[in-house]
Amino acid sequence: MKKRIFVPGLVLVFVLALTPLLVLAQDDIEFEEFVTEDEMLTLSYPSEWVHEADTGFFPTFMAGTTEHALAQMNEDVLMPDSGDIMLFVMVVPVDILAEAGLEPDNDLALAELTTLLSGMFLEPDDPDSDNQPEFAEAAEVELDDELVVGQIEFMDNYLHGVFMLRELDEALFVITLVGTPLDEFNENVVAIGEQTISSVAYAGTREDLLAAIMAGPQVEDAPEGAMAADLDGAALVAERCTICHTADRINNAEKDEAGWTATVDRMIGHGAQLNTAERDAVIAYLSGM
Repeated sequence: MKKRIFVPGLVLVFVLALTPLLVLAQDDIEFEEFVTEDEMLTLSYPSEWVHEADTGFFPTFMAGTTEHALAQMNEDVLMPDSGDIMLFVMVVPVDILAEAGLEPDNDLALAELTTLLSGMFLEPDDPDSDNQPEFAEAAEVELDDELVVGQIEFMDNYLHGVFMLRELDEALFVITLVGTPLDEFNENVVAIGEQTISSVAYAGTREDLLAAIMAGPQVEDAPEGAMAADLDGAALVAERCTICHTADRINNAEKDEAGWTATVDRMIGHGAQLNTAERDAVIAYLSGM
């Protein structure tokens, strides 16, 4: 996930009924129900896959056929080994559209929104990167009489996958991505994504997500004029970053300074509270871990 981010008005959450165990016809892939510790996010996923969830600003779930696939998603470097399948799910508010310069209540068709958000999530931070994804045309797919999702197939130098978008209600989206190595993508992969995205239920509201971002950590900003060298990068990471990501997820990521710079800047774009000096201190600390 090159981008991990992502209006107004009170809303009712659209909740789907789930069964504890679901079976996908193709290859008899068994699904089981997953519920986050705070009981806000519920979904189904392939039962024997390794997985983890993050209940930070935007509720996130990741699963893979192997530990390598899961680690790749944690490191934002999607280069799957043969046999790897990666599954990523995130609930985001409609406000994410503002990052693309659109009004949060922009009245776009689902296929148009899918095209827009897939680019935001999948295009690399560096516009000069030689690993630019190619996208097929987005389509609206009817999964049952009441559920329609946006789908767009994509491929870069290493990953072939499908990005899906579903409106939970007028103010919340759920995003799902499923990917494999280039020559291993098939209809079963698409079916896994469709099964998962159709099962997602979120008990919170757009206001809940925005309140968590706006509240941020209860810490003081660095004094005006402070230099990065004067600040404690480790403390800033603990105070500002672990409210959205676990410490293990940060510590296990292997990135150089350029990689951490891109990640920190992306997180600031998603709402991380860091001024210029704090940003530099965090990047210096993470790069030296």
